[in-house]
Amino acid sequence: MFYTDILLSSGGWQEFLGAFIEGELKAFCLFHSMPDVVAGLISGQINHIYVQDAVRGFGLGEAMIDLVTEEAQKRSWTDLTILVPRTNEMMRRLAERVAAPAESARFVISLAAN
Repeated sequence: MFYTDILLSSGGWQEFLGAFIEGELKAFCLFHSMPDVVAGLISGQINHIYVQDAVRGFGLGEAMIDLVTEEAQKRSWTDLTILVPRTNEMMRRLAERVAAPAESARFVISLAAN
């Protein structure tokens, strides 16, 4: 079983958006909502966008961001954050084109066994 199959069948808090070409999954996006307990509002976050090498540069990533943005507006989310890996230059350029830099930095505590 592929990880995407697990995500599709899990029914968890993460939402999955897929792009299919000729019946094959070529790209996907994982996103979710996040409550702001101080302000009492809800924002959203795109955790991951993946596009197969063969179809990169055809606008699938941006189309998925557009679809999630439309859904976020329907749900009255205050904003939508896009997580971008530091090593993914193409995704960084896309995020810079469609979004503004966040005012906060993210830091990670690794819990992996040493």
